[in-house]
Amino acid sequence: MRCLFMEERNNVPFPQANDFEKIIKLLEVNEEKLKDNAYLKELLNLGTDRQISYYLSACEFLGLIFKRHFTEVAKELKSVSNDTKVLKLSQLIVSMPVFGEVFFMRYYYNSNLSIDEISQMISILYKIDNYEVCKRRASTVIKWLSWIDEKKNYYNNYY
Repeated sequence: MRCLFMEERNNVPFPQANDFEKIIKLLEVNEEKLKDNAYLKELLNLGTDRQISYYLSACEFLGLIFKRHFTEVAKELKSVSNDTKVLKLSQLIVSMPVFGEVFFMRYYYNSNLSIDEISQMISILYKIDNYEVCKRRASTVIKWLSWIDEKKNYYNNYY
């Protein structure tokens, strides 16, 4: 379930959008609404255009949106049941750099990496020198993986 636009996605910054439910909400809108910042602010209960850009960029990072249009991956997700959507989004998250490493450290080695360790990983892989930026982005890793944990009951329904 990879995005066809991998080259373009390499230019998308590491996400800084902690509330994964907002990404789900973006998947549910009519594609034309992706261009309407006023609508998106209200839908996502956000205060600024900058915050909206963080969530749209997170969707681009995941390969769900490209230039404010849904990708084939997103269109597929829009057409499946909630149980399948949760499973496929979880798979997509852990397939991404840093997210996957942190996930597998937790579940295979019972090792919870600290926010500092995740920040360092982001700094190295994405060549970001600003520690505070890396720390904010590391919080996204922690929040998205927590979202997966919260949705474990979906996995039981899926199988």
